[in-house]
Amino acid sequence: MGADGGSIPRREELVKLKAKAEKVDPKEIERVKWSTCAISNQILKEPIVACNLGNLYNKEVILKHLLEKTIPSSFSHVKSLKDLLTIHPKKNPNVDESNLAVNDKALFICPITGLEVGNNSYKFVAIKGCGCVLSERAIRECGASTTCLVCSKPFSVESVLKLAPEESELKIMKEKLLQSKESTDKKRKKNKESTGTSETKEKKNKKEVKEEKKSNEKKDSTTDKEVDASHKKRKVEEKK
Repeated sequence: MGADGGSIPRREELVKLKAKAEKVDPKEIERVKWSTCAISNQILKEPIVACNLGNLYNKEVILKHLLEKTIPSSFSHVKSLKDLLTIHPKKNPNVDESNLAVNDKALFICPITGLEVGNNSYKFVAIKGCGCVLSERAIRECGASTTCLVCSKPFSVESVLKLAPEESELKIMKEKLLQSKESTDKKRKKNKESTGTSETKEKKNKKEVKEEKKSNEKKDSTTDKEVDASHKKRKVEEKK
């Protein structure tokens, strides 16, 4: 009992209270993902790029890190510009671009449905072929359509990239990315071995051709000497 007559909180209760106080609103996490560069925490501004894990970056920022080789370990999956997709999200017309730092509205919306990004209820994707950003609802409404609803370029459902994924989705994306990398590495190794074998065979063939040529030249030389000797023998016999 405490001096005021109340019970003293146990350690496990204090831990629970602390964890509860530190819990971040999922909507706030989503809003941050859709409004700031993942690597610099600066407000997102065009040109914007996305990596294979759906993180969003200011292109100038991540390009600078790539050139200076200062990419943080948590973004080591980005090796070059080939690992990035330039995306074209539609700006929210209700956002005051003159003061984005204190803006509390979603920066972007789906150009088809008008849904705002940063809402856990709605997921967004980028089409890899064109970089257009749409809500998954818009993609579903496309039905069997094989052209982008924004720019009319052809696309397939398999060629879309999930943006700002949740932790559960991110885990799956990381596993797929790792599998893809391992598969690519195996193919490169196989091609390298195949190329090495081909080069070895080519060198061997060249060596055999060279040796055969030398052998033929030696035979020709021996034949010429034999012919000369035969001619000399005849002349000697004729003189006799």
